[in-house]
Amino acid sequence: MKRSCIFLLLLCSLLLLAACGPAADPEPIELFYRSDYHMESDLQGMYDKAAFVVIGQFGEFQSSWNMARDLNDSTKESTERRRDGHIYEFNVEQIIKNETDDLRQSIEINLPYSETKTGILPPEQTGGKKESSYSLEIPEDFYMQPKQNTRYMLFLSYTGQAFDLYYPTAEPYRIRIGEGDILSLESNLLLSDAEKEARSLHQGKAEGGEEIFVRTDKLKHSFDDQISGLTLQEALDQLGVENVFTFPN
Repeated sequence: MKRSCIFLLLLCSLLLLAACGPAADPEPIELFYRSDYHMESDLQGMYDKAAFVVIGQFGEFQSSWNMARDLNDSTKESTERRRDGHIYEFNVEQIIKNETDDLRQSIEINLPYSETKTGILPPEQTGGKKESSYSLEIPEDFYMQPKQNTRYMLFLSYTGQAFDLYYPTAEPYRIRIGEGDILSLESNLLLSDAEKEARSLHQGKAEGGEEIFVRTDKLKHSFDDQISGLTLQEALDQLGVENVFTFPN
């Protein structure tokens, strides 16, 4: 009887130690952000959607800015959200399509660069601890740093005089013009499935140390590239473009 009591006492002690021991680390938390972004499926769609189609070369990086605006005053940046854009100079050589009446030879182009995602993890996601906030800068899925000393055909829209910036109308939006005027489409939509998966998954930590994975969805789309390999003239012929404005050297 005495031995049975000692055994039960030891068993209860072990169970109590197990219950009071260190809690297992919580599983990594995966968050999913769905986003809307206009995409085109072919060259004609890219052309039809754009207000401004030009040929030229990127110049220097000018500045970064918060594209998210104050809801009550669009001239001010938001203090609650952050979407970074990178502004580049672009030197226009030829205008293929122009619905803006803009004949400047030098314009500025805004390329979406990143977005800061913020939120609060509830206790059930922090291993039973208190709430934990997070703030993670997520690179833009479609951002590709432009190359200098390279000719491009760009498909753009215009913000108007309030910001006086051009920006990609849709994805894809740029075609590199190589030697012999051979075209090469540039877009992250052309990445392999493995590369898309890697670029769409972002890692960070919340305030309480919780590991967070953020997954974005823009690169789930694909693009059937029927553009690369064409000559510039073949592309213009496909689009029915007859008049191209060329700036004098």
